[in-house]
Amino acid sequence: MNVELQRYELLANPNPSKPIKSKAPAISETLSGLSQRLKKAREQLANQPEASPAVVQQVFQATLADIETSKAQIDERLKETHASGTKIGKLIDKKTSLALPEYSPMFQGQEASAALRRTVGQHLVRTGALRAADIFQEESGTEIDPEDVTKFEEMRTVTEALRNNDVQPAL
Repeated sequence: MNVELQRYELLANPNPSKPIKSKAPAISETLSGLSQRLKKAREQLANQPEASPAVVQQVFQATLADIETSKAQIDERLKETHASGTKIGKLIDKKTSLALPEYSPMFQGQEASAALRRTVGQHLVRTGALRAADIFQEESGTEIDPEDVTKFEEMRTVTEALRNNDVQPAL
């Protein structure tokens, strides 16, 4: 596991202390190389203000190819880093045998179940799902405070008006 941790550290580090066998160069190297090539292309176009459209197009196509190549290199390096992190996770799962904690059953009592139903109903009203809240209220036998419904409807009205640049309802 230590070997994989070291590999991950080297892959994820933008300036690794020692080189690592990898399919792609470090991301910082790729970006600095791309930056240099972009500066060179800019200078090339700036030094030739009277360049023909064909030359300009050629420079842009070469630049686009450089960008695509750099993107592919960065994607490859990120894939390697992700794969290494996944291996570490699997190794940790193999090495540790922690059982999941056991919790006592939740929402078993009448009071707890009623509180849960009230919370679900309030959530539906708060998110604007009034039709769903009505159906939930009917089917679960839970009473949703009409004052809450009124408050949230007013809030939605004000919010919608503000989205439409109308501040009058908010005042």
